[in-house]
Amino acid sequence: MKSEAEAEWAGLDRQARREVWRNGRSMRAHPHPAVSAIAARYARDVVDRTSRTALMIWLVIVPVAVFLVLIVALGGAAASGSGASTAALIVGVAFVACFGCMIYAMLRLRRLKRLTRIKMANWLAPGATSVQPAPSPGYPATGGEPLAVRYQPGRVCGKLAGSAAIACLIGCMLFLAAGWQGPVRDFEIIALAVLGCLYLLVIGSQAWLLARWAVPGRPVVDVDHDGVHFHAISVHVPWPAVSEIGLFSVRPGRKRPVSVVGFTCADPAVILGATRPSWLRRGAMKRSTRIYGTPFTLSDTMTDQAAERVATAASGFAGVPVSRH
Repeated sequence: MKSEAEAEWAGLDRQARREVWRNGRSMRAHPHPAVSAIAARYARDVVDRTSRTALMIWLVIVPVAVFLVLIVALGGAAASGSGASTAALIVGVAFVACFGCMIYAMLRLRRLKRLTRIKMANWLAPGATSVQPAPSPGYPATGGEPLAVRYQPGRVCGKLAGSAAIACLIGCMLFLAAGWQGPVRDFEIIALAVLGCLYLLVIGSQAWLLARWAVPGRPVVDVDHDGVHFHAISVHVPWPAVSEIGLFSVRPGRKRPVSVVGFTCADPAVILGATRPSWLRRGAMKRSTRIYGTPFTLSDTMTDQAAERVATAASGFAGVPVSRH
């Protein structure tokens, strides 16, 4: 049985749905607010009901299990003296099963990624947002108690270890490619070298984040009676300037949802004042303004405080409702 969001999506004409998919690739909202709201509700409904864990099982665990069964079956065939035709049949069936599971999971993950981008591009449309005036029961208002948000060293180290592992893999592939022969050898070496340099830059930024903020335990954002203090960009957002607090659920299908809290202001340029952030931060703030409607955002990907808690505390101080997207 179709949900209400799916019925609304099915009611759109084919051209409108095609425009939504096309604009979602570049994180652009549909120009018509009604279509944009329907697209946001449909994408959120599908993303919320889809388990990424189940798709990763189809992508990794099932092929590994089939591979182990293949080894056992081949060993049994060899022990029983079966012919080569039986072994070839077993190998063919296992290959088709693994290939089918991986293709199915990859296509579903790709569609889920596109729906997430559609949701993020259209969730500011009128009618695509629910407003909760009262704080969430799970995170009561602080009652004037300040809240400090810090990076968790364990999560930053996890990101750093993952990037280092990929960089090591690229280095091994580069070492192997150096001994290859053929016309594509130089192209492969250049491509791997460029990719390795990019990952080295990522490792450097993550190491700086670990040494600058995570290990010393310095707060990245402070929420207190005066407003929100973004220490990384040296910006203070006072509560009288905050007109809305947005809570954006970016990846609700994971075990720990990734959320972003945004503080909407009437004139962000006045708050920024003479602050001159780096070109990287300026690009990030422009992207946040386009997606979240404000440059003042905070993601809880690696922080020790959930975005829900930050939004609830800020709502208690500012006296404005939380808009959930």
